[in-house]
Amino acid sequence: GSATLSMAYAGARFVFSLLKALRGDSGIIECGFVASEVTEAKYFSTPLELG
Repeated sequence: GSATLSMAYAGARFVFSLLKALRGDSGIIECGFVASEVTEAKYFSTPLELG
């Protein structure tokens, strides 16, 4: 369904951004779930600079 397509799109976008960062592009921002102590949640969605 649409949730599966949304997850596939998000994954593909993240991988394409990682590839851009690996080739040397800069200023690439994507969100990712990372360990966080800001809230009681163990992981939180945070903007990440990849390149």
